[in-house]
Amino acid sequence: TMVDAPVVGAALKLDSAMTMNTLGLKVKLVDMGKIDDMIPQVAVGLQYKAASGDIIDALAAGNVISSKTGTDFYVAATKFVNIGGKKVVMNGTLRATKANTLGVLGFGGGAAGNDSYKILPEASVGVFAADNIVLGAEVRGKPNNISATAFGIQEGTAYDLFMVYFVNKNMSITTAYANLGQVGPSQAAGIGMAKKQDGFYIQMQVNF
Repeated sequence: TMVDAPVVGAALKLDSAMTMNTLGLKVKLVDMGKIDDMIPQVAVGLQYKAASGDIIDALAAGNVISSKTGTDFYVAATKFVNIGGKKVVMNGTLRATKANTLGVLGFGGGAAGNDSYKILPEASVGVFAADNIVLGAEVRGKPNNISATAFGIQEGTAYDLFMVYFVNKNMSITTAYANLGQVGPSQAAGIGMAKKQDGFYIQMQVNF
């Protein structure tokens, strides 16, 4: 994942690119039942994340964030149901995390912030508009670790609207509009930042 923050980079005289690499492990605990029963698929997992970039280095050096790396732990339930003759996939997740802006801005709040794990909800729903097209939405809670720091980043709920096109059983293409909430310092920090950052996303996934 890469995010560009040109206003912050220019103000701090640093390269504006921020990158996050993620390594995940997921284990299925319960198989999903039939489409007309109430048994979801249940899985647990973890994601190790590492944020990098000049801005991240500056935040860590200034003790605004506690770490450039962190690990999320989660439990997720997924279920296919029929609603109005349409197949619908629903997912609910509880995630234990210290991540700032999903990990893009590192982890924990440094000297002035919060450095404890928070358990936050996530939910998504997708409707099969056709056999190979899914339309849906997702919301994710985020901790508010660094709102009390000099950067004053007040985090809110992130959300996205997405479409997945399954080209075949091995390939899919996802497009989405995503709003991550505030990413970067507030106006009070003396750097002109929009209150929310959003953008469009596209991904192609191939499985073998």
